[in-house]
Formats: sequence, C-alpha cells, structure tokens
Amino acid sequence: MKTPDSTRIVLSTVTGELFLPTRLVYEVYDAKRLRAWLSKTSCMAWDPRQRRWTWNHCGSALKMSFPSAYDKVPAKQRPVVLASCYLVDDRTFHVYTRCGLRAAKFLAFFDQKVPREIAFGTFIDQYNLVTDLAQGDSLPIPEDYFKDETKLFFFDLAGLLDSPESPAKQAAVDAYAASLDTRPWRPLERHRLELFYGDGPQEMEHAAAFREYMAGQQYRSAEPIRPAEEFKRLLAQQRA
Repeated sequence: MKTPDSTRIVLSTVTGELFLPTRLVYEVYDAKRLRAWLSKTSCMAWDPRQRRWTWNHCGSALKMSFPSAYDKVPAKQRPVVLASCYLVDDRTFHVYTRCGLRAAKFLAFFDQKVPREIAFGTFIDQYNLVTDLAQGDSLPIPEDYFKDETKLFFFDLAGLLDSPESPAKQAAVDAYAASLDTRPWRPLERHRLELFYGDGPQEMEHAAAFREYMAGQQYRSAEPIRPAEEFKRLLAQQRA
C-alpha cells in the first residue's frame, strides 16, 4: 500500500463525496424545446457570466432522494450546485458534475422531465482518480478534466457487437473478454449509457459507489489496481 502525502488534502464535495469529475453527453433533437425546459424548471438557473445553466439542490430536484448530507449543508452554502450544463450547440448538451452520484441523479431527473425526442444521453465520461491539493492550490472544476478528449479511453463494445459479423469482429470480442480480469483502473474513460437506459437509475448509483471505492483504493496503492479483482474481493467479503 502507498502512504498518501499527509501534507496534501483529498478533494471532496461539500456533501462528502470524493471529487470525481463526470460529464454526461446528450444528443439534442429539439434545441428550442430543451431551452424552454431549462428556462422554466425551478431547480435550473441561468448563469450569464459562464454562459451555462446550473442544476441546483432546490425546487423539483429535492424530490430526487439525495442523501441526508445535502440537507445539512449550511444555509449560506445553499442551494448546492449539483451540475453545470452547457448547450454546446443545437445538437449537443453537456452536463458536468463533481461526483458520480450527482451524475446518476441528473440522468434520472432529466429522463423523468424531458421527453427522449428532445434529447437523449449517449455517453458518460469519467475521471477516476483522487484529486489532492497542496495548501494554496487553486480549486479545479470538472470542466478542466475533459478539455482533451484524445485522453479518453473508450472501447465501444456496443458498437462492436452491432457491427457485421466477421473474423476481425470475433477476434476483437474475444480479446476484450480475455482482458477483463487484467484490465487496469483507467484514469479517464468514456462509456455508453446503456447501463442507465437498460438497467435504470439504481444501477447507475451502484456503479457510482463502486467507482468512488475504486478511486480510494487506487489512491492508497502504489501499483495499478484491477476492477475485476476488487469486485471479486468485495463479493467474497459479503459472503464471509
């Protein structure tokens, strides 16, 4: 195990989650209706300086069953800004959060309120390492972590499975399956949102909790850790 530097502070949210920047990418089909929804929704606020909307822990967002820590935030720090939202252009909507739980909650909230013919989630981008700061360091924002998309690791398994049958496809699928046990915990990844649209919000929240656990384990480890090994270890502990 690695001994973390005691002079550095692990960055977390005001509500206690590890700071794990996350970006949701939506494909927009009707920008006019999306703008109208953003403008009239009680927990969304326009920030003219940053040219963005913020999703805040107030109004209709209070119905999303956030942990009790959100209700204990000092009054002067309320409402908690849950997400920063950008209509990049008439076809693309980006949502940035400071942790995985808030991203999972936004996915559920947006899917409840906005018809899928207006906008539909395509990807979730995740920074998976702990951020620690020295005294005097400036605080980063989630947007900082996704400026260079060439650094995103993305293995498009769904796209591969949908491609025409061929020896090359089968070889790629076999290689992916063989690598699952040895795949390292990667700093910056992109995933399709099948987990949310296929299995629902609860599975996204479970995935967010596992991601936070894995980030903590990697922070304390001097060597790369492997998700498959850690998942098996957790299952063994639950059965013991």
